[in-house]
Amino acid sequence: MKKIFTLSIFLFAILLTGFSQSSYSVLNNRVVFSVLVNNDTLLIENLKNRVRLNGEMGLLEVVYYNPDARVVGSAPGSHLDSEITFRFWNEYSWLEEYLKSDNQQINFIDDLYVDIDGMEETINASFSIHRIRGTQGFTTIIEIQGDFSPEPLKTEFPDLMFKKDLHFKIILTVQVTN
Repeated sequence: MKKIFTLSIFLFAILLTGFSQSSYSVLNNRVVFSVLVNNDTLLIENLKNRVRLNGEMGLLEVVYYNPDARVVGSAPGSHLDSEITFRFWNEYSWLEEYLKSDNQQINFIDDLYVDIDGMEETINASFSIHRIRGTQGFTTIIEIQGDFSPEPLKTEFPDLMFKKDLHFKIILTVQVTN
């Protein structure tokens, strides 16, 4: 009888843990790059990025693949047609707490890693997390933006004169369900 009681408590604890974890699905995502090249602004966006997000593990990763992107505005002769991949990521212990927060908006600055075809940089990025109430759980919009050095791009595009750092903005719409 004691074994059955212990087993029941153990199974109840497992079920409770399973139901208390949230699931996160990215409904849509967008990465926008802007940079001043050849004395004109180049603006590129990609809506087909690969995104991995896990609140419990504190994991955030966004992979931007240049051939899937479209040029929104550009200087003549300044197209970035190449197989370049940008990867933004970090492990954030606060991610679950902020995704599930009751606050309507949270703004802060934190480190983000950027990898451009094997060349890695650590940058300060500004984060803005907005919460929108819904019927099944809620929706969270994460906006991350910052600047990083275009140095890895200079070898790939020697004809482009980069006047400033590359500015990026990542916008993720995430459905959070309990």
